[in-house]
Amino acid sequence: MPASSAISFDLREPVPVLAADLICDSECNVGKTNSVGLVILDLEAKQLDTWVTNLDPLEGQEYEGWLIDENSVESVVRFNTSPAGISGQYVFLTGMADDPWMAFELSVEPEPDESIVPSSDRSIGGPLRRTAMGEALYHGFFLPCQGCHGRNGEGGEASALKDTDLTFDQFLDATRQHDGIEIPEAVASTGDLRHVYSWLVSSQ
Repeated sequence: MPASSAISFDLREPVPVLAADLICDSECNVGKTNSVGLVILDLEAKQLDTWVTNLDPLEGQEYEGWLIDENSVESVVRFNTSPAGISGQYVFLTGMADDPWMAFELSVEPEPDESIVPSSDRSIGGPLRRTAMGEALYHGFFLPCQGCHGRNGEGGEASALKDTDLTFDQFLDATRQHDGIEIPEAVASTGDLRHVYSWLVSSQ
């Protein structure tokens, strides 16, 4: 089992971020309607993390991610997906304004491309919300947990996770060996689980 006894995370403050759940909404006009994703913008670290699934791989084109406010757009990432339609990207944003970003969207762009505005081919996107890193990860990446433990960890078919009395070591062990199913680092990293745990115990 991974060990974490050298550091206690019980009192770690949740990291504030902007996050958006990405879906194919009314403005989406390319690709599959059931494509989804998540974007997390850590303003302090100037890091943008994106994860998408069921997004068609492109030929001669790329997906381009845009931060959007009332008056401007800023290109922050370009990528293609795997043959399975999955991609995970993180980028460090230098010289980026802190706020007020309102939304994130993906467009489909030619490659190469010199345009500084999105094309009319719009893929998934969504409004950015102020939240904590752990909450964004729980909502975006830990969807199977929500079916039993509740949308916000409040409990349901299974026990509540919010305000848990478990130490981080106990929480980590319980997650790694959940109902007899081993959940490895590659599926749920210890770093991500630290963020989730910090959010769960933040109201104590």
